[in-house]
Amino acid sequence: MGKLKEPSSGMKNTQLRDTLFKFEALRDNDRIDMAVQDMIAPVHADDTVFQKIDPRITKALQNSGVTRLYAHQAEAIGKSLAGADIVLEAPTASGKTLSFAIPMMQRLLHGGHALMIYPMKAVANDQRTQLVEILKSVDLDSRPYDGDTDTEHRKLIRQCPPPVLITNPEMINGTFLGWNEKWNDFLKNLRFVVIDEMHEYRGYFGSNMSLLLRRFSHHLERIGTSPQFFLATATCANPEEHAKNLTGRSFELVSVAGKLSPRRQFVFIDPDIPEYNFYSVFQLRIRNAALACLSENKAVIVFCPSIKFAESCYRSTLGECDDQGLDKNAIALFKAGITADEKTAIQKGLKDGSKKLVFSTNALELGIDVGGLDGVILAGFPDTVMSAWQRIGRAGRSWSKDAFVLYYAMNNPVDKFHAANLQAFLDKPLDEIVADPSNEELIANHLPSLAHESEGNILSRSKEILGEPFYNEAVKRAKPVKGYRPQHHLNLRGIGGKNWILKYHNDEVGSMSDYHRFKEAYVNAILLHSGRKYKVDSVTEGSTTNEVQLVDATPEHATTRPHFMRNLDVKTIFSGFKWNSGVAIHLGKTYLYEVLNSFSVVDERNDSVIDRNSPQGHSVSSTSHAFWIDTDDMGEVDDKGLLAFEHLLRIGAMFAIPADLHDTTTHTKDKACYLIENYPGGIGIVKKTMQQWHQILRAGMKVAHNCKCAKGCPNCIIPPRYYRSDGELDKSKGIELAENIINATNGPPDSEFKNGLWM
Repeated sequence: MGKLKEPSSGMKNTQLRDTLFKFEALRDNDRIDMAVQDMIAPVHADDTVFQKIDPRITKALQNSGVTRLYAHQAEAIGKSLAGADIVLEAPTASGKTLSFAIPMMQRLLHGGHALMIYPMKAVANDQRTQLVEILKSVDLDSRPYDGDTDTEHRKLIRQCPPPVLITNPEMINGTFLGWNEKWNDFLKNLRFVVIDEMHEYRGYFGSNMSLLLRRFSHHLERIGTSPQFFLATATCANPEEHAKNLTGRSFELVSVAGKLSPRRQFVFIDPDIPEYNFYSVFQLRIRNAALACLSENKAVIVFCPSIKFAESCYRSTLGECDDQGLDKNAIALFKAGITADEKTAIQKGLKDGSKKLVFSTNALELGIDVGGLDGVILAGFPDTVMSAWQRIGRAGRSWSKDAFVLYYAMNNPVDKFHAANLQAFLDKPLDEIVADPSNEELIANHLPSLAHESEGNILSRSKEILGEPFYNEAVKRAKPVKGYRPQHHLNLRGIGGKNWILKYHNDEVGSMSDYHRFKEAYVNAILLHSGRKYKVDSVTEGSTTNEVQLVDATPEHATTRPHFMRNLDVKTIFSGFKWNSGVAIHLGKTYLYEVLNSFSVVDERNDSVIDRNSPQGHSVSSTSHAFWIDTDDMGEVDDKGLLAFEHLLRIGAMFAIPADLHDTTTHTKDKACYLIENYPGGIGIVKKTMQQWHQILRAGMKVAHNCKCAKGCPNCIIPPRYYRSDGELDKSKGIELAENIINATNGPPDSEFKNGLWM
């Protein structure tokens, strides 16, 4: 991420700092942590690369102002022009688009088509805007093909497809494969496939995407075409591995990760706001920070935790503009539900400077090129560190000026944890992305679609592309059903289990997974969602939708303290290692049963109990993949230390593996600590943990060491939900246990679990 240092005298931009205090966006009692990221600029290549590029493309580049290329662009272009499949890892604002656009155009000048696949519509639209002029200058046309494309235009595109189609995973699944007979002429002439933002394809979505792309490659193989692939990412520590994992293909890597960074100033703030009115005051703080930036003529995106939060801040900011003498027309709201033209206008306004302040959800997180942006404001921490870097990456896209990042922590332990660990956040290496194409549950979901696309004819030469687990199941079970198109029943992004819609009165305010709903949204529970407290009024399970109805939490200072009972059994051990020192590690399948025995509603001001409840039948069970460390043969292990060690494992995994907050849970039983995936069949997280568990423990220990608390607190090892220390864990003993385990396993293992036996 570049060299980091503490600024010598507070915030480097003292004028902005003073303005933030003037607008009460910063206050004296806030906990504020700061650091500066030094700039490492990209190196230009010599002009020899242009000798490989068609003169028509070179002329078009020069007409658009591109007369030189960066060294990593030249390397990627040269390798791609030589015919290799490429995966490019380079930070934001480093010219990834030209790296794949130039070889794509060169292929298309000789005929054929290209597909550009993006995970989100806003990114796809922005990329087309960047490419359209240069494509036109060499007589190449492009068109979007997504859910917004109307029926008439879809028909015209099918009949006369342009050289470049820009689409998304759902269209690959439901259209190009689901109705492949209508697209085979296009696909037979497919010459180039771009998959940008490939780090977005991780976990559950990534595992689905890996199976989808393998189906796609299998179909291309069946119809006799083999296009070049070009994958790109800004935030991935294992790009070559992940690219192969997603597609089943081999790639040549071009990487400048860690070698480039813009200059940014980071200010992480844990605001001093009373718990009982946190939400309303937090919104005012974010509004005031936005107004302070606007008054300094800074171009800023404010990333908000929910649409409702963004709408409220937007309206409140507009209302203050007249009093502050600020331009209302420079402010915009970017969210789901506004028209495509409105979104395009906002993005254009950010680029030309007419829009200075945009309130957004995660819709502007990925790949949007707004080179003139001065800073970003993060209202709460995103679900993953990777998402945080994606949002941060919207600022600092110009190598000619500095940028800033203001992060305000919300009132939950995860946010406070990150606010107190800025240096750990900045020092953290890029994430190794996980996606698991061997997930048996997801393979079963994709098999009917593969059967339809292949007409039951599974190519033996595609075994490597499909992957052995998918291939073996396909050979045994891929039987098409006449007249049935199963692709349209396949949800690529849906979370494991049911999806629950959160409704406040008649407004949809969010959603949550089945497991998340079990843990937090039972009747009469106090639910903290997007910084605001609600009470769960009812839970309705329907045939098509599942809803959690919310009302205002009364009193405002109430919170819920649940009491869960868990039972865990190991069903299967896949692999494992033992050391004679008494430590063993395992990867396997577990059965987890949980029941809510009771819960108390507590006044958080004085910890007094307001109400007690004993719900009936609120339980869940799952069979999931898990990684665990067994200390049973180490001798005496302190229970309080073991419990702290469990949370060191969880915190360390947060910094080593890009899992969303609700992808995993932890458990301790019989002197063993478990990290358990919340999805049946596995999504690759615990497999990666098996490879990196020493690094994970060291990361957790470092965070705990750096925290000044005695036993454990929200800044180091207290888990994000439903746990109170109260003498039940001991941080120092947890660190000591982690150190002992690492020392006891530094050498090679003495036994390995193979074929059901320890050997």
